[in-house]
Amino acid sequence: MNILFTSVGRRTYLVNYFKEALNGEGKIFVANSDVNSPAFLAADECVVSPLIYDDNYISFLLEYCDKKKLMQLYLYSTLIYQFCRKIRNYSKIMVLM
Repeated sequence: MNILFTSVGRRTYLVNYFKEALNGEGKIFVANSDVNSPAFLAADECVVSPLIYDDNYISFLLEYCDKKKLMQLYLYSTLIYQFCRKIRNYSKIMVLM
């Protein structure tokens, strides 16, 4: 199972926890708008995303999930909840907050 975490910033502990829980049965992907995000160093794969206010943010996440065949998307930002209505009906991935 491959999982994408958004807005991870300094949450390396979270990335490491999930990598351990997967026990080699998947990869942890992270997305953040800052190329210097510490969580990038802990993840299996990372991508610099647009800012959450960018009109292309949601489409970027969905296209990235399709491209990488990601099954779960974890959203970590208090500001991102307003976008959830646009994502929740996307049946290819499970969205968790």
